Amino acid sequence: MPTTLFGMLRHYLRRRRGTVALLGALLLAGTGAQALTPLIVRHVIDSATTGAALADLVWWGAAYGGAATLAYAVTVVATLLSVRIGWQSTNALRSDLLRHTVRLDLRFHHDHSPGEMIERVDGDITLMSNYFAEFAVQIVGNALVIIGVMAVVFSQDWRVGAVMAGYVVVSWSLLLALRSIGVEQWQRTRQASGELFGFLEETLTGMEDIHTSAGQPFVIRQFYRLTRRFLRHQIKAAMRTTFMVNSWLMVDTLGFAVGLGLGAFLYLNGAATLGVAYLVFHYAGMMSRPLRVVTWQMEDLQRAAAAARRAVRLFRARSALPAPPVRFDLGARRPALAPGPLAIDFDTVTFGYDPANPVLEEISLHLPAGEVLGLIGRTGSGKTTLSRLLFRFYDVDRGSVRLGGHDVRSLKLADLRARLAMVNQRVDLVHGSVHDNLTLFDTELPDERVQEVLDELGLGPWWRELPHGIHTELAGQNAELSAGQAQLLAFGRAFLLSAPGVVVLDEASSRLDPGTERSIERAVDRLIAGRTAIIIAHRLATVMRADRIALLDGGRLAEFGRRADLLADPTSRLSQLLRHGTEEMLQ
Repeated sequence: MPTTLFGMLRHYLRRRRGTVALLGALLLAGTGAQALTPLIVRHVIDSATTGAALADLVWWGAAYGGAATLAYAVTVVATLLSVRIGWQSTNALRSDLLRHTVRLDLRFHHDHSPGEMIERVDGDITLMSNYFAEFAVQIVGNALVIIGVMAVVFSQDWRVGAVMAGYVVVSWSLLLALRSIGVEQWQRTRQASGELFGFLEETLTGMEDIHTSAGQPFVIRQFYRLTRRFLRHQIKAAMRTTFMVNSWLMVDTLGFAVGLGLGAFLYLNGAATLGVAYLVFHYAGMMSRPLRVVTWQMEDLQRAAAAARRAVRLFRARSALPAPPVRFDLGARRPALAPGPLAIDFDTVTFGYDPANPVLEEISLHLPAGEVLGLIGRTGSGKTTLSRLLFRFYDVDRGSVRLGGHDVRSLKLADLRARLAMVNQRVDLVHGSVHDNLTLFDTELPDERVQEVLDELGLGPWWRELPHGIHTELAGQNAELSAGQAQLLAFGRAFLLSAPGVVVLDEASSRLDPGTERSIERAVDRLIAGRTAIIIAHRLATVMRADRIALLDGGRLAEFGRRADLLADPTSRLSQLLRHGTEEMLQ
């Protein structure tokens, strides 16, 4: 991936060579038309002062109108084409950046809020899209105008051409010297903007808690603090850009003065006609205008350059997962998981989100293929963390996790997670139809299969009463569904997976009322039938269908064995909890 703004521009424009070539042809045509019109005016002036016939002047006036119309028409078409190319290119960049971001591990996403990531993936790239869209017309087009004007001026008088060339060199030198004066400050502004949006995202999603805990004053104070920080950086960046623009405007004014003075000097000394004097002044203005446009574009350029640096840093972020500690022979293929249920092994696993503070310590257990493990323990004992290691959301600090006899670090992430299914307590709904929410926009799954799954889950009467059946739109997290209905939709997603070898139910029935919970018991039995399953729960009754029970306490495996054996042993902790009715000890 390119590491600069211009590198990104080249990379994404290369995919649209044909359209870019057409745009280049339009810009050349427009440049020729713009350079031609002053020559026509000069001819009209000289012809009028020498007493040319009115018919000739009318003809030249018509020629001027045609050339000017052509120049404007070409500019309009080139601008539309440039905007289209710019947005197509930056949309491709946005897609690549999002694809890269979602592949990063959870440690990265825990360190960067969703609001900040939205600002980096969308907000930063939008700034770049403004620059990409205007680059061809405003930068390249005006550079071509300068080149065309210089060629015409040198053809008329090399001395005038030399003076104007010196002016262009001085102007461009100043622009190049000042072009990056505000980039670093705009970069800080973008960072402050990302932090502000991250705070807003967290605040809006936690609005109920804020109101119930009277946290509004804290929210307002934080909002003012982040807004003040963002505003300070933005003012500093704008001041640097303003300094750059005003510095160049002095040179711009000097250019007009030189053009006017040079034309007058040549005319008064008889070295040029009145038409040539006009031509010198007009061409001086024509060269000044492109430079002025480029100068006013500098703020967008600096914003875009700052956004590009942040995009490059994000592209350079690497997931900690693809660098496994497991070694393989050169040329060896990655192992493939066998079809059907898969055995699970945790071998002396130690892990901590902060390695200095382990959440799990020396966990060792074996779950044969096709059996069900009931995983119980207090809140914070490490139950959910154990399942995250199985999905390889994180890598263990010590030990290993094996699926089907293979270390999960030796498997491709896509292959690993294609064989795992999870239903947890939190249900994330998306803006889309019921069909979209179950299939996650997989258009290959037929309506009949989705309807069948909903019927199996007891949601048949519900979806049939919807205005458009399974194609009724749901408003994401604001969908008017009960907690039980939302949880059942999450079960439906697991049902629609083609070949999961392992199913993990993480407090999957904790949000259901007893009546709804009973209605899905048969569905859960069908879901785990013929598969390996892990059922994570607080309530002992939830894991009574398990073949084996594991009790975690403080990140350690306090007890593990076959359920029947543990229940038959009066000294086991499971037996004591059931006998004394102390299930609340697990809360």
